[in-house]
Amino acid sequence: MPIRLDERLTAIAEQAAGVRTVCDVGSDHGKLACWLVQTGRAERAVATDISAPSLKKAERLAEELGLADLVETRTGDGDVVCHALMDALLSAAGLDDIGHHFPDTDERFRGADSMELLRKVVVLLANAGYAAKNASISVLAEKPRLSPHIAQMKENLAGALGVHKNAVGIAAGTNERLGYVGEGKGITVYATVLLM
Repeated sequence: MPIRLDERLTAIAEQAAGVRTVCDVGSDHGKLACWLVQTGRAERAVATDISAPSLKKAERLAEELGLADLVETRTGDGDVVCHALMDALLSAAGLDDIGHHFPDTDERFRGADSMELLRKVVVLLANAGYAAKNASISVLAEKPRLSPHIAQMKENLAGALGVHKNAVGIAAGTNERLGYVGEGKGITVYATVLLM
């Protein structure tokens, strides 16, 4: 059963070709993730959403198409924030990025919990003689609205870093409907850290 993409998803799909793994945030019921794998534009895909019903539909679609082993579904747990923070921590310590330490080609990291990976990064920092003192994170996204979740996000990240929650700052905003962020096609995260 071939998947038909609407104009918006087609525009997004045209930007991905020959990639190993693609992550579709806000998965549109898995259509884009499944289409990219089905057409060979991506070897694997991860469909994430904060909506459990959307993810159930994505799982069903992947199963119906025989792609369940290649299209993974995940409830959005702030992966993009954790990944930006991990890369900021590693680069500030002069260490290789998360793709080096936790390659997506290694089955041990398939479906890995980002908070657990963040804790592993803290251990890597400690082994290199560093510890996080504070972190500043800016998130640009049209949706989801993060303001109701920021306090919990700060607490979770601070716990993983081993710092007080006031040592983690999170600012969230939109891109005023401009560019791919403004069109709801992606999220941008900037993370800055101070190590000691």
